[in-house]
Amino acid sequence: MRILVVANETLAGDAVMEEVAYRARGHEAEVLVIAPALQKSRLERFTGGSDATARANAENRLRESINALNRAGFRAEGRLGDSNPLQATLDAVRDFLPAEVVISTHPAARSNWLERRVVQRAREKLDIPVHHIVVDLEHEIATVDADARGARAPRPERLRLFHFADYDTAMRIRESGFLDEEDDSEGGAGVWMIDSTVGSRGDDRIAFSVTASLAEVAPYERSPGFHEERRFFLPAALVNRLGPVVAVDDDTAE
Repeated sequence: MRILVVANETLAGDAVMEEVAYRARGHEAEVLVIAPALQKSRLERFTGGSDATARANAENRLRESINALNRAGFRAEGRLGDSNPLQATLDAVRDFLPAEVVISTHPAARSNWLERRVVQRAREKLDIPVHHIVVDLEHEIATVDADARGARAPRPERLRLFHFADYDTAMRIRESGFLDEEDDSEGGAGVWMIDSTVGSRGDDRIAFSVTASLAEVAPYERSPGFHEERRFFLPAALVNRLGPVVAVDDDTAE
């Protein structure tokens, strides 16, 4: 199985590794990582950073990502791509012939790629699944920062949680995020999410996913469901903070 990963500054994020592992689903995977980083970022242009510095930083991130993927058991290689992320993606698809594409961006408020509709345009041009993940590096750095003794703090256990919706609800989620749903059995409002897709997917259902630390969601865990999946009744505000959500096997949402 071949997986193409397209990212720049977010290459160092844990979510990139987690997404590749999830897409591979235990199969042997060959991964190509493309960093469209031949132009300076807006910050570097403002501060006078050089193209050589931008390129060196991108190459360092690329090398770290490839090494991490190799350590995880994937056959991975990488290269710098066209400065236009959409063109870099199309070039790599033509050369590498992947089964799936993963595009990683900053959160919407800080993502130039999302402003330029890179994910949406890639989905319009390609006939293979294009998955979008959001990496909040500020949050990830905070969770693995050193403790008071100078050692690396233990990485929190992370869960991939799913929510299933019909088409109309999915479009609303895409546009405005999750809203709390009343559930009389729980005596309150929230959003049902589970850690599995078994028995939950139908032809007219769209699956959304977020990744959360167990510590964050543990207070909201409920008794197991019919298929023994772990169930969580999470406040919509928490789910939205963990997102934007990743749409699973669906080309209509990001």
